[in-house]
Amino acid sequence: MKVKPRCEPKKVKVSGPALLDKGVPASMPTDITIDPTQAGFGDLEVRVVGPDNHPRKVNVKTNDDGTYNASFVPDDCGRYKVTVKYGGKEIPTSPIPIQAYATGSADECKITEGINKTLLSGEEYCITVNAKNAGRGAVTCRIRSTSGSDL
Repeated sequence: MKVKPRCEPKKVKVSGPALLDKGVPASMPTDITIDPTQAGFGDLEVRVVGPDNHPRKVNVKTNDDGTYNASFVPDDCGRYKVTVKYGGKEIPTSPIPIQAYATGSADECKITEGINKTLLSGEEYCITVNAKNAGRGAVTCRIRSTSGSDL
């Protein structure tokens, strides 16, 4: 009788479009397939950290064949780190670097309403962005102070 070890993280395989050298488009959902079927029994943990070193939300779903899909949205351009643990230990290829690149043409986005030179702190404001000609991607926004720091 052949007895397998309880958990061998080194046998976990990862694949998917997010792992390609060309990177992934920012603001578009992407996923990684994780295959622990040859690694024995263990709990799977997946963590994604963005270019700002803050964690991102990851949805992990079990597939019928024993594999998992981990999906997340790289909400900004830059390098993301995906940490995969199996049985409490990182797999050998973890953390996995994933580059997110800009999509669409930001120059084609036009603010059509809500342009104010000064704003009152604590007040709610609304802007309208026409992204009709910008191509594929999502509109993201940063509000900065006069000193240039993010608010």
